[in-house]
Amino acid sequence: MTSLKGFDQIRFDECYAMAPEAFVENIPVKFMHINQLIEAKKASGRMKDLMDLEKIKKLPPEGESSEK
Repeated sequence: MTSLKGFDQIRFDECYAMAPEAFVENIPVKFMHINQLIEAKKASGRMKDLMDLEKIKKLPPEGESSEK
């Protein structure tokens, strides 16, 4: 992925630079910060992304476990 709908190239580059990296089966993978993910999903305006936003809103705050 090299661009995001609703983000100019400079904004994409900023998101990419801030993206945390994790290794999945020894392959480095960058993930958008949750705030940037929400912004991108809002900007897309697609029904699927808007439905995803509803699910994201139900996630526990960062650092909190959903298990009780």
